[in-house]
Amino acid sequence: MGPSAFRIAGLGERLTALGIPVSTRGPRRADSRDQGVRRPSKKYIREIARVCERLYKASLSVLEKGGTPLVLGGDHSLGAGSVAATADYLRRDGKTLVSSGSTRTAT
Repeated sequence: MGPSAFRIAGLGERLTALGIPVSTRGPRRADSRDQGVRRPSKKYIREIARVCERLYKASLSVLEKGGTPLVLGGDHSLGAGSVAATADYLRRDGKTLVSSGSTRTAT
């Protein structure tokens, strides 16, 4: 229900009203079928990796077009895709990602 809740709340329209252009890519779903993994702590690792890879590609594409990816909802592990894309994008310009949300030149 996460993506639907954002749409019902009118998040896209509210951002647009603030002058922030919005392009939605729609909900991304992971296949959550049990893969029969022997270690329960790694139960959905393949699905998580696939979603992170798709999120990486989508985030990098947005950055390359001059946009700012806004990733809402999902498990905290999804940060691996969007943060990796941002770090790679910044690294191309000799910058690094820092926790304050700003960037700095790599030394």
